Amino acid sequence: MTISITNNQNALPINQYKVKRRLSRLLKELNKSDFNLSILFCDDEQIRSLNRDFRKIDKPTNVLAFPDTQSALGQRAYLGDVAISTQTTMREAAESDLDAGERLYFYLVHALLHLIGYDHEKGPEAQLAQEAETERLSKLIKNDL
Repeated sequence: MTISITNNQNALPINQYKVKRRLSRLLKELNKSDFNLSILFCDDEQIRSLNRDFRKIDKPTNVLAFPDTQSALGQRAYLGDVAISTQTTMREAAESDLDAGERLYFYLVHALLHLIGYDHEKGPEAQLAQEAETERLSKLIKNDL
């Protein structure tokens, strides 16, 4: 498993070792230990650009997930890419009186579930299923925060 992390922001300190350790734990739990993925921590400007280019929504968002749909046979499986705006994460955490680090990991779990096929936008049942799995997985790494 390879977890590639790019940190293009300075709003929130990112401990890449801890992020990789927690994501490794989640991937093992999901039976995806042999899969690779990449994570981008960025600012609102960069995620706004990604959101505009890929979703045609010209505003910043908290997290984007881009599942890989074209892995070549014979290569290690690639789950996809995740982009998280730490500025939005911190702003939303403050608005909800939450810890920014906990909120960051909530978005990582949320995005990881999108990469493996969960999609809360498919209706109420899909939303409930993703919320339940997000809660379960978040509890697994909560003690490690």
